[in-house]
Amino acid sequence: MEGRLPGTRIELRSEGGRVHNRETGDVFTEYVLGAEYGFANTVTLLGEYRFSDQDMNNQFAIQLGAQPAMLWACQLLLLTDFDDSSVLIAPSMTYSLSDEMTLSAGGFIATGNETEAFPEIGNRFFLRWFVHF
Repeated sequence: MEGRLPGTRIELRSEGGRVHNRETGDVFTEYVLGAEYGFANTVTLLGEYRFSDQDMNNQFAIQLGAQPAMLWACQLLLLTDFDDSSVLIAPSMTYSLSDEMTLSAGGFIATGNETEAFPEIGNRFFLRWFVHF
């Protein structure tokens, strides 16, 4: 389900289900609840909660996005696992080179230990050139 709260810029969304794996016999429930707010100055704030009793995850994500100039987009994503308190931080910046190309740079910074949802395995950074046709 998804929809907008009347008279606001808040969009709500949810999805979920009860899954039965016929091969293993496993049954689990998983759902996501989220909300997004778009400010007048191109800034967006998004929050989502995810629960799964298959792997016993209680996770929350918040993302802040902005378009500071015509061809630029910036995002900051924070993910946290409520069960083990590990955190993943993922900043990124994208520039539109043309209608068919973008150039992005960003990183992944995790704070958990090796048994947690977001283990600290060293900071990862990326540069991505994307061409579509």
